[in-house]
Amino acid sequence: MLACDEDLSTRDLVSMLNVPLEAIPAVVQEAGRLLASRLPVRTAEDLTAARET
Repeated sequence: MLACDEDLSTRDLVSMLNVPLEAIPAVVQEAGRLLASRLPVRTAEDLTAARET
């Protein structure tokens, strides 16, 4: 984790990742896919039951 007192720009973050700027959309998409795969799948019934409690 970064411990930094100053704000980092997008360009700073990209340079830390060491990936070309044009590759960022694919990196973000893959990160989203990996995070989504860790989330539990919720059905409409689950959401309805959660609202009723």
